[in-house]
Amino acid sequence: MKRGKVLRVGLITGCIALTLLGASGLFLLNYALRSNHRGKEIQGSYHYIYHEYPFVGTWIDSLQQANALRDTTIYDGDVALHAYYIRAAKATKKVAVIVHGYQDNAIRMLMIGYLYNHDLAFNVLLPDLRYAGTSGGTHIQMGWLDRLDVMRWMQLSNTLFGGDTNMVVHGISMGAATSMMVSG
Repeated sequence: MKRGKVLRVGLITGCIALTLLGASGLFLLNYALRSNHRGKEIQGSYHYIYHEYPFVGTWIDSLQQANALRDTTIYDGDVALHAYYIRAAKATKKVAVIVHGYQDNAIRMLMIGYLYNHDLAFNVLLPDLRYAGTSGGTHIQMGWLDRLDVMRWMQLSNTLFGGDTNMVVHGISMGAATSMMVSG
C-alpha cells in the first residue's frame, strides 16, 4: 500500500511541476514577443535619437522641413507594415535597407540612415518590422518571418528608387539576424 501512495504522490508532484513549467514558459514567451516595449513609442524614439546622436538631429529636422522623410506602407493580408524612406540628394541606384533590432523601430535606426544617406549618398529605406513602430501585427517575429517582409521591402525599393538598384541590407541585433536570413 505504501508503494502505491508514494507513486501517486510522485505522479501528482510531477504533473504539478510540468504544469508550472509550461505556464512559466508561456508567460515568458508572451512577455518576450508581446510586451509593451520601446519600439512602439515613436516620440520616445525621436527623443532617444536627438539625445544620443545630436549630429543627426539637424539632419532629421532638415528632412522633415523638406518633406524628404517619407512614409510608405505594404500590406500582408490585413496587417499594414510601415517604413520610412529617404531619397539621396542626387539620383542613384544605391539603396540601403536598414533593419532595426529587438524592441526598436525605424526611428531608432536614423543614425545609421544618416551615414548611408548623408555620408555615402544612398537612398534609404527604414522598415518597422511587425509589432514595432507604426506597423501592425500581434507579436514580434524574431527575424525568421521578418525576412519575408524585408524581401518585400526590397522589391518595393526597386519601385521607389528607379528599378535595378544596388542594394545593401544592414541590420542591428535581431535586424542583423534578419538580414542574414534574407541573404540565405
